[in-house]
Amino acid sequence: MTTVAIQYIWQAIQESERSDEIQFMDNELLITTEAVRLAQLRRVQSGAAGNKSITDATISPALTELD
Repeated sequence: MTTVAIQYIWQAIQESERSDEIQFMDNELLITTEAVRLAQLRRVQSGAAGNKSITDATISPALTELD
């Protein structure tokens, strides 16, 4: 095997490993983002107690902060 072939194979291996790392980071980001979204949704739903709608429970506090 020539030096050029060995370098080419080594470069292909390194690029493949980087690709795997990037995919792993993307997956972790998606999982974290979804977890945050679900936690926010639960807070909104739990804040909509009684006869208040989810919209009222979400928008009213935001409007209060603007005053």
